[in-house]
Amino acid sequence: MNSIIKFHSEPFIDALKAFFEELKVPADYLADEPASPKDILGEKYKATNEAHKLMDDVYALGMVNDRIFEGKETFRDLAQVKKLKVDYDGLLLFGVTLTRRADNLPIARSHLAEITRVFNRAFPYTPVTIVFKYGDFISLANSERIKYKQESREGEKAGKISLLKDIDTKQPHRGHLAILKQLAIPVAGAKAVKSFSQLYYYWQSVLSISVLNKNFYEDIIAWFNKAVQDIKIPGQSEGSKAHTDFTIRLIARLIFIWFLKELKVVKYGLLLPEFENGEENALIKPKEKGTGYYKFILQNLFFNALNRKERP
Repeated sequence: MNSIIKFHSEPFIDALKAFFEELKVPADYLADEPASPKDILGEKYKATNEAHKLMDDVYALGMVNDRIFEGKETFRDLAQVKKLKVDYDGLLLFGVTLTRRADNLPIARSHLAEITRVFNRAFPYTPVTIVFKYGDFISLANSERIKYKQESREGEKAGKISLLKDIDTKQPHRGHLAILKQLAIPVAGAKAVKSFSQLYYYWQSVLSISVLNKNFYEDIIAWFNKAVQDIKIPGQSEGSKAHTDFTIRLIARLIFIWFLKELKVVKYGLLLPEFENGEENALIKPKEKGTGYYKFILQNLFFNALNRKERP
């Protein structure tokens, strides 16, 4: 995904267009100029809501519908979209820049989910996809749309919110890149996406939690099988039970430390193979043969730092 770096180096609107073009998603572009959240959301915007207050600029990028797949434009601006009064087979694309939270606290999943829901409430006749930008990160939000049970209520309500969160625009994680690669729609062959509904259900399937979990565990299994063969333990033959037991402990502790890193409890540098300047992290990739990373870093974090009673 070459377009990811553009969110770091180019104007947001240009990066948005490049991003969806790389995903091969055609769009009926609506506006290049940003608007305020209040102008876009109207009465749905609440100035006292913590998540709403984080919004800075909103870009009504475009509409994806069946006619744009055929190369035909349908809407000139967002005002035309707001006139819709019946369910419409289209997907609205927005870009939203966010301000920093007080004390530089991280943007939480709950903030992104709430903003996604308010956009869906403001546009009840069309599903909404949002690209958020904050600092060096972007997130992609998508929502299921569900019919109201009450027949008297028009439009659709937001269902489960799917988030691809905290994509680093300078150094994107391999897992994020893999998911984004899957989101790029097929344009040829039997599985080609040629309509709004096909795009909607294709993205829902890719962003499904069950699919993401399956990919995660498949990667873990593949890494485990490789590590059992590659790890060297003095006095033990390759692939022994000692290798299996050690690899299980290694993976479990790495995953736990990674979650602590996400909570800002552990410094990112303890898990980073190389730094932004290109230098390798000597803790993980020592110049000499062998490494004490497991013994001196992971074991210390577990037994000498985390497994201690709080001091009075």
